[in-house]
Amino acid sequence: MGVWSKGTVVLLEDNRGAIVREQNSDDIFSPKVELVSKGPKTIIDLTEERDIKIKRSLDPGTEGKEYLDLV
Repeated sequence: MGVWSKGTVVLLEDNRGAIVREQNSDDIFSPKVELVSKGPKTIIDLTEERDIKIKRSLDPGTEGKEYLDLV
């Protein structure tokens, strides 16, 4: 089990929203995330993209509410 649970809505340090889609057993702090955007589905493996970090989780009842239908 990683630090960020599957389905958690997070804010990346570059202020993009993302949803945790899969854990990385090699690095529990760097899951695979799906960027929240209107374009095509984009999955980023944070173990490969070391310059991208998770800043914090978004409360799904308030600031993350717009992303709930994507979880």
